[in-house]
Amino acid sequence: MYVIDYNKLFEGFFETPKTKVADSKHKQVVVDIADDILRIGLAVPGQTKETLEITIDESFIKVKSIEKETDDKIWNAIALPVDESLNIGTNWDLTATLAVVKDGILSISLPKLEERKPKKVSIKIG
Repeated sequence: MYVIDYNKLFEGFFETPKTKVADSKHKQVVVDIADDILRIGLAVPGQTKETLEITIDESFIKVKSIEKETDDKIWNAIALPVDESLNIGTNWDLTATLAVVKDGILSISLPKLEERKPKKVSIKIG
């Protein structure tokens, strides 16, 4: 016997989530939009700023790891290759992109374009 609570069936159905978690290949990607800033977090274990390449092309961010030759067996086992492409749309200021890699997490931030932000219109009487 199944019991369905119809009062909770559509709970949260019409809400628009601000944070999305996507499982992309073997890595975790988190996308958050808050205060007119797009924030992307990508798990990049073992990678550094020297071994990552970020390219922004119109509405896509591409993150790729650069091959690193090493005899370090531990690094070779832990450092996972990165090859991700994320569609971010065209609402973001690509010239103000900030990328930081720390503790195996790549954080990318892009502010919203000024002309794409909502503007308030004053109402005149008469």
